[in-house]
Amino acid sequence: MATNATSESTYIAYELIDKPFPGLLNKHRRRLIIFTCFDFCLIFLLWILFVMTKSIHWKEELMRQINFTNGRFFYNSLFDLVILSTFRCGALMICYACLKLNHWMPVAVSTGVTTLFDIPKATIYFSQRHAGYPLEFAIVVCSLLVAYIEVYLYDSKTRSLISVCNSQGRTSNAMPERCHEQSASAYITAAELTTDNESDNGASFLQKSKYDITGLLESPEWYIEKAERALNHGKYWRSQLCSWKKVGDSPLLLTHVDQLYGKVLYVKQIFPVQLKQLFSVLYSQAETCPLWHKEVLKYKVICKLNDNVDITYSLSAPSLRGYIASREFVDVRTVELDDDCITIGSISVPYGTVADGTSHIRGESGPNVAFLTAIDENSTLFEWFFNTNLKGNLPRSLVQRSLVSFMVNFIKNLDNYLKATYG
Repeated sequence: MATNATSESTYIAYELIDKPFPGLLNKHRRRLIIFTCFDFCLIFLLWILFVMTKSIHWKEELMRQINFTNGRFFYNSLFDLVILSTFRCGALMICYACLKLNHWMPVAVSTGVTTLFDIPKATIYFSQRHAGYPLEFAIVVCSLLVAYIEVYLYDSKTRSLISVCNSQGRTSNAMPERCHEQSASAYITAAELTTDNESDNGASFLQKSKYDITGLLESPEWYIEKAERALNHGKYWRSQLCSWKKVGDSPLLLTHVDQLYGKVLYVKQIFPVQLKQLFSVLYSQAETCPLWHKEVLKYKVICKLNDNVDITYSLSAPSLRGYIASREFVDVRTVELDDDCITIGSISVPYGTVADGTSHIRGESGPNVAFLTAIDENSTLFEWFFNTNLKGNLPRSLVQRSLVSFMVNFIKNLDNYLKATYG
């Protein structure tokens, strides 16, 4: 019942709220346009305040400031900076709001012209006097400063975001790592890979044999090597735990920023069950995970490569009351068996058609490694390194809250299930 209530929530996923529909501006573009308007308003307001406070005869000062016929206008007036701000605001609004250009040249030219004008202006204007009013300095400095802030606010990824959103109905946020291993095409969705024949026949990965390897986009050996590298990454992280940052006590929760995979979470908990019982729940019976952990809607083994390595599909439930939509993951999973310790590792891999009649954003898991260590006959230490990229246009703070909540709830639900099953 809880799963159905979540999946049928009337809340709209956060990334769909901010998705740039055709004809509307991307949020980065809107931010730039709003700031250009602020640019003009700020310079104009500072100039008006300067005129009003410089002399009690402010009307005469105003006429002197805007008198273009004065031969020393450039030396004695700051109104030209207001004009420059007006042209800068108008040019950027026309280019990015009206014409919707997808190039950095307009903002670069406006900043360059502002720099070339403001520096000589400041040199000549203030050389005519030994001291100046604070507002005079503020006008000149702000005119140059806001121009460079506009360059900073210009998002070079705007073009790709808009094109992806318009063609796929969502955004994709690539992880800054291992581009040589995986291409963007490795994470296209079921709707993009499904052929007409598959649609007509109602083909579904849920109906495939566990030994069907037709969906592999690389050789089986490549997937096996990928899984082994994930295990090695987990073992390395385990050796460096003393330097990780503590963020929670119950259960113990640590965090660390890996240079290759970004933020990694670590959780530690002791369960009052035997090692083989915990292993059975987390590995052998992993497909039953949605029964006791409601934040996972589906978990299936879709391809088996050998006795210890397989390909799995999982679908997460919406989180934060539906503001983060469901994500699907296709991972290669492996297990390493020892007498008193079992290591389970997984990592996202490219895979072919994964369709169950719906389309979800394909997330990307980094190395996710769990260490199960027997303490005695009736207790087992569980350690889990968790790294994932939810993709999509999501605020980092929301993502971190969601991931921490997922791990804490996983531990609580697993503990309750083990107690109910094994006493």
